[in-house]
Amino acid sequence: MQLVVITYPENAPHEHATLKSLFNEGLELLHVRKPGWTAEKLSNFLAPLLPEFAHQLVLHSHYNLALQLGLRGIHITENQKAAGHEKHYSLLTTSGSVHNIHQLVHLPEQWCYAFLSPIFASISKPNHTSPFNIEALQEANSKCRVPLYALGGITAATLPQAIKMGFNGAAVLGHIWQQPDLKSRVTNFLQLKSMIDEHTS
Repeated sequence: MQLVVITYPENAPHEHATLKSLFNEGLELLHVRKPGWTAEKLSNFLAPLLPEFAHQLVLHSHYNLALQLGLRGIHITENQKAAGHEKHYSLLTTSGSVHNIHQLVHLPEQWCYAFLSPIFASISKPNHTSPFNIEALQEANSKCRVPLYALGGITAATLPQAIKMGFNGAAVLGHIWQQPDLKSRVTNFLQLKSMIDEHTS
């Protein structure tokens, strides 16, 4: 099971220091999601992480930067699904997001994995609750041809449930970035990582 961290959508205090600490503590995959940012602003944000962590970065926008900077891959958002980016960026890993179990049968085979959300009540989006039940999620994970990663409300309390549901990964945002300081963010990450390491060992 893989643990993914998603960036805070805007600037976060001590963001780069946090990210470098998480990488040094074993973070394998960071999804860079900065909606509304220009390519120049996003490129400037990425600069302090390059080239050391280039192969661990996945972009949610300005996909051409992923090729230019030698990044790992791209994440195809809802409004980008019809554009055929899987073909244009075939040298990169591709992933995407879905919010409905019925969409799972239509996932592109080229996707390496897909985020399904919200699995639990979201931390970063108040009143964003889960429409799924455990049985439906277990069935989806057993039948889906693309590995599914749980997104939404992932914490140390909910991660064991996601593991039992059969998810291949978990993506975390609010549980990291709503912590007030670097130490608390790293502590939360290490707690989740330890649980996953124990499960996969």
